[in-house]
Amino acid sequence: MVSEICKELNGSFCLVSGDRYMWLQKSWESRVGETRFHGTAVKISISTDQLRNSQEIISRIAKQGERQDKTIRKAFKKDSIPSKGLMDNL
Repeated sequence: MVSEICKELNGSFCLVSGDRYMWLQKSWESRVGETRFHGTAVKISISTDQLRNSQEIISRIAKQGERQDKTIRKAFKKDSIPSKGLMDNL
């Protein structure tokens, strides 16, 4: 979900865990490599210039994910409320 939001807003997404990292940016081809990081870290970067209606973007990406989930055996069929960013509905 987070990487898709970064993609939508022309940003980048980096996930580091232990001795490996994955970085996605611009062309959205992943870079994978080695690190010496102890623990897990996530870095996101987005362009706020294109951010108009964050809830609309989150809802659209969640619906796309739910459609994809239906094709994956044992996947969750519906995203949770927190993952959709609807924290005010809790």
